[in-house]
Amino acid sequence: MAKDNIFLGFGRGKLGDVVMYRQGGTQVTRARNRSPKNPQTPLQLLQRVILKTSAGAYSMLQAITNHSFQGLAEGTPSQSRFTEMNVKYFRDLLRDEIQSGDAAEILACAKTNFAAKSTTLPEMNPYVISDGSMGSMDVRFVGGLFALMFLVPQAGATAATLTYQQVVDGLGLSRGDQITFMCISTDDAEGTGKFNGFRYARVILEPSDGDMTSTFFADGIINKPNARNEGNVSLAFVVADGTVPAHLTFSIEGIDTAASKVNSVAAATVIASRLVGGTWQRSSQSLVLRPATISIDGHLNWDYDIDTLADAIASYMTVTESSLYLNQAENF
Repeated sequence: MAKDNIFLGFGRGKLGDVVMYRQGGTQVTRARNRSPKNPQTPLQLLQRVILKTSAGAYSMLQAITNHSFQGLAEGTPSQSRFTEMNVKYFRDLLRDEIQSGDAAEILACAKTNFAAKSTTLPEMNPYVISDGSMGSMDVRFVGGLFALMFLVPQAGATAATLTYQQVVDGLGLSRGDQITFMCISTDDAEGTGKFNGFRYARVILEPSDGDMTSTFFADGIINKPNARNEGNVSLAFVVADGTVPAHLTFSIEGIDTAASKVNSVAAATVIASRLVGGTWQRSSQSLVLRPATISIDGHLNWDYDIDTLADAIASYMTVTESSLYLNQAENF
């Protein structure tokens, strides 16, 4: 039975074969399915796995991702955009399997980092976590640490002489911009292949006294920190060496930079934010994963490419409807 005023756009509930509800402040209708069924085809279950994998990441990161998409309101609109962009990432990754639609191919897919039905922690993936018009900040894993790269070299600058203005110029940003550092951890002592913690901190690129010629560091910490800075982020300036641009290495208190720890840093990124004409602009960022390749300095101890799509799909399949070869015995 429908409730509230249909004509004013506040209808909700069932009216014949129409279901009414509100979404994004607007009354929406859809056809009523009188005979719903639990989809169990491999292609349908693939889509469930994608949504589950994306939802797990949003759940952990939502303190930032619930408002990190430029032009969208905090909460549901940003969550919807997060889901849309990350579902697209996974569908692109699985394009061959989706286009073939072949059940055997899908059920045998060895592509990794997909969440099973009972999974509670997010899989380790380079999730899209913000979108906007400010371009992208260049974040890399360099020499065993995550680093924010300078886009414009600052000739002659050292850790002792680097100024606020040189940081702004080097990053291609503007005075007063906010940069938000994000670090995500994993249990690299056990090798779970999942994220298990999230920390973040912000730095405003303007000193407390407004003097942009002030040095950015003093005694190894941020000099003249802006009153709106928040969180315990450790930064260090590294001069360009001919192969790697000048950059700021960063880490956040509570997440270990060393491998083989229960909270080893596993992914990171930096979001730039700027207020222009009443609109908060954002940089477009995805998480950068710490490699597990043994030839890379500072690699994680455990390989995290372990949770296959095939296993994730199997976790959704009922015994009686399973397509797995060994799961066909009669149930008495």
